[in-house]
Order: sequence, then C-alpha cells, then structure tokens
Amino acid sequence: MILQNSKFKNILTATSLLAVFAVALAVIALRSGEFVMADSDANSSGIMGVQNGFADVVEEITPTVVMITVSKVQQEIDYYGGFDERFKKFFEPFPEMEKFFDWNRGQGNQPREFSPPMMGAGSGFVIHPDGYIVTNAHVVDGAEQIEVTLDDGEEYIAEVVGIDQLTDLAVLKIDADESLPYAKFGDSKSSRVGDWVIAVGTPFGLTHSVSVGVISGKERVVSRESGVELIQIDAAVNKGNSGGPLFNLQGEVIGVNTMIFSRTGLNAGVAFAIPSSLTQEISGTLIEDGQVKRGWLGVAIQPITPEIAEVMQIEDPKGALIAQVIENSPASSSGLQVGDIIVSYDNQKIERVPELPQVVRATKPGTEVKVEVWRDGKVVPITVKVSSMETDEDETQMSSMSKEPDEAETMGFKLAELDDATREKYGIDQGTEGVIVMEVEPGSPAAQSGIRPGDIIKSVNRNTVDSVEDAQDRISSAANSGKKNILMLIEREGGSRFMTIAVS
Repeated sequence: MILQNSKFKNILTATSLLAVFAVALAVIALRSGEFVMADSDANSSGIMGVQNGFADVVEEITPTVVMITVSKVQQEIDYYGGFDERFKKFFEPFPEMEKFFDWNRGQGNQPREFSPPMMGAGSGFVIHPDGYIVTNAHVVDGAEQIEVTLDDGEEYIAEVVGIDQLTDLAVLKIDADESLPYAKFGDSKSSRVGDWVIAVGTPFGLTHSVSVGVISGKERVVSRESGVELIQIDAAVNKGNSGGPLFNLQGEVIGVNTMIFSRTGLNAGVAFAIPSSLTQEISGTLIEDGQVKRGWLGVAIQPITPEIAEVMQIEDPKGALIAQVIENSPASSSGLQVGDIIVSYDNQKIERVPELPQVVRATKPGTEVKVEVWRDGKVVPITVKVSSMETDEDETQMSSMSKEPDEAETMGFKLAELDDATREKYGIDQGTEGVIVMEVEPGSPAAQSGIRPGDIIKSVNRNTVDSVEDAQDRISSAANSGKKNILMLIEREGGSRFMTIAVS
C-alpha cells in the first residue's frame, strides 16, 4: 500500500527516525556496559549480577558450605558365598587375576572378618556460628563416623544433633576453634519459577563446585509418603550435592538439594530442593528437641478429580477428600467420615491435598483444632484433638487375592463375597466389609480406571455394599442414573481410595 497523504508520510518519517535513534542509544549503552532495564531494581532482580557474572555472590557464600564424609558400619561377609564366589568362574582363564582378587583368603568357607567400611560423601552448610550444620538425613543416617571439612580445609568430627527422615533433613554439630561464617535463610515462598539459583556442593568429591540454573517448578510432591512439596531446579546437581544449599542471587539459602531425577544416576536437568521455609522449621526443632514430634489426624486423603466432582455434584473441587478414617484415631473419635471433604483446618483454608498434611504435622500433639468439612451439600464444623504421629499411627497390610468361586461379573470385573472361608484363606480382617474383585477384563472400563484383582469394593456412589448382589444393584443403578462416572471406595493393601469408572 502506498501512502498518498503527506501528513502520514511525515508521521512515518518521524517515527522511523525515533526508532533508529533509540536503537543507537541501546547499542551505545550495551557497549559501555551500562544497559539496565527500566523500572527495575538491580539488587533484587539480579540483573546486574547476571550481567557481571555470579562471582561476587559465590565468593560470599562458599565459606559457609562444607564437605561431609561418612563411614558406615562394617559388615561381616561370607567370602565364598558372596561376590567373589559368583564371579570367580569368569576369571578362571586369567590366573594372574588370582592375586588381585586374593581367592585363597577365607578358604574352607570361612567368613572374612569384615568388609571394608562403606564410605560416602555429601554436602552441608553452616547455619550458626557455633558450628550447627544442616545436611540431608540420607547423607548421615547410619553413619559410624562423620567428618566435616570446612572451606579453609580444617577437618572436624561431627556429632548428630537430630535426624528427621520424613523431610530428609539432619542437623550436625562441630566444635570449631572460632565462630564460623554461616549462611542466612531466605524466603522460599516468595521465590518464583524462572528465578536464578546457585547450587553449591561437593559432587564426586569436588569441593565447592558451583552450578547455576533457574527454578523450574514449585510445590512438586515427589513422594506421596512424605507429602513434602519441593522446589524443582535445572541447575546441575549430582551425587555429592545432597545436603548442599541452594542460594538465590542475594546469597540467601532458599533450599537444600536433596534428590535428582535421572535414569543414569547423573544430572539430567531435573533436581529437587527442600524449601528453606520447611528447613528452618525442622532444623530449629532438631536443635531444640533433637527430634520432630508431629500431629496426627488419622485419615487417608486424596484429590477431588473432575470425575469425582461430577458424581458428588461438587461445583468447586477444592479441599482434601477423606478416603479412609483409621480406627481409634483422632478423626474417628471426632466424627470425621469417609467422603467428607476437609476445606479448612485451624482457620486455614485447604485447597490442595498437600496442604493438609503440612498443617496437621505442624500441630502440637494434644491441641484441639477446628476442622470444617463439606458434607451433604453444607459445611460442618468439627473439633478434633490432634495426637502424635509417632505413637498412634497404625499401618495395616492385606494379602493379594486370587480367583475364588461364586463370582459375578459387571463393568468388566468379577466379584466374590467376603465370606468366612475367603477371609480365612486370604487373611482379611473380620472388620472389613464389602466385596472382593477377583478378575478384571483387559481394556474394560474397570481396567482403564485402575481397578485390580484383590481390590475390595466398600461402597458405590457412597452407598455401602455388603454382598455381590448389593454391589451389582448399586452399580446398575449408578450406570442408569445419567452420570458419566460411577464412584467407588476401594480398599487396597490396607488403605482406602475413591476411584471412578466411566459409564460405557
């Protein structure tokens, strides 16, 4: 298109000149090393740090990072019943290898005295000038001796102050000759995906190795057992980095490097760190008490999937759905029920499942708290007296099941009664009610939903079932109700969970 109007031509010319002038200024600024984005705080955003490298902040933080070397308990081994016996035959054509492996030791099937001590290494960082050090629990757990090497090369024997297996955190103590430089904690909650981070540690025994990356994700729950929400980073983290600190560009610890995701055992660009908010809490408790006492509610919970929300007619699927209430627990005593949705705990809203275990564990045992649940279309307040996880938690197991007579087939699986013979044969507790799944047809709606042989169906659409006929009737009724899914409460290996089966 050709502009005929001279006014438009003038505007275009002026705009072009301004653009060229702006580009020229930018080039000059870049060459002079003074280019800073407008409306930005160089100190808080780390723009100047990135421009000039990370040397200044690294120089400040590395004196707080330590190398941890551990030796674990030696084990007595059967010389010819172990490694050497299995692999000796492969070396028989090479007699020169005899001296290397010393086959003759332990003749007569006598055990060697002890194997060489197992050695391991990890990282840690000083959190107090008196010599308190944070590291991972898995680095020092079971250690016979722990040696800490400081930045200046000084070596000390460390004592374990406390270990918390659930969060994989531990605190050590060394008696140094003088006050030690220590790391300061930052606010992991305010960190954002995309923020620069610096990991410092001793991968492969290489002291004070520094790697840089960004936060790739937050609130990653890698272990359902712990429920701890981790920070995901792409900085290179390898064996030996465990227990080392993760810094922001202000030189503050926002995480403790704890694990990597890798098929080879080497860095694959996916690593995880324990947030500093949790680390501060746990390390402080370990220093004060030597252990962490956690609150316990006595429920098994799960997220509310869109399918579950459709069946239960929940418009806003937030909260933690109770799939199991453990007998003689605070939950059972207070009146919490399977199918309740916990939406508030001690005046804190519960929108995601991982939030509930965190606040419950942080509750002092013996404390009475107000819990609000969504039940039958309304919010019901319940008072619960939280007890201690260590003393009250009860885990049960159930044997796997196989085919049994008197089967009934529906929705792609076959069911059988839980009669006395079945209970005795498979070790099913007398208090367990429902029907047992004997077979699941491959490709059926039941198989696609994850139903397995050995599962016990306890309820259908929140109506309990106590016989195969009852289960069939309720499944048939649910399938004809016009809803897209059928909701079932399944017991598996002692735990319960709601599952949905799509209506074909």
